Amino acid sequence: MDKIEDYSRLLEGYDRGLYTDGEVVSAALGFLFESANREAIWKSLTPAHREIMERLLLEFDEADEPFSIRGDPHQLWRELSILKRWLSGI
Repeated sequence: MDKIEDYSRLLEGYDRGLYTDGEVVSAALGFLFESANREAIWKSLTPAHREIMERLLLEFDEADEPFSIRGDPHQLWRELSILKRWLSGI
């Protein structure tokens, strides 16, 4: 399934009050990681969500010990590391 389409549906739920900014950003990070075309999904993000995600990724310190409330902390660390390097390259 197209990750841009997934993000659009998430925004619809956000607009109806079903999701918080944090939930949208968290899911959008996952969409960005899973996407075959990261630049296209990055461009489809709202400026506010893109700004939050950029700040989170740039402030992510790969030297920190992995931590996650939900899911595998090592997997999350790996995904954020990959996305940080990707963002630094665009």
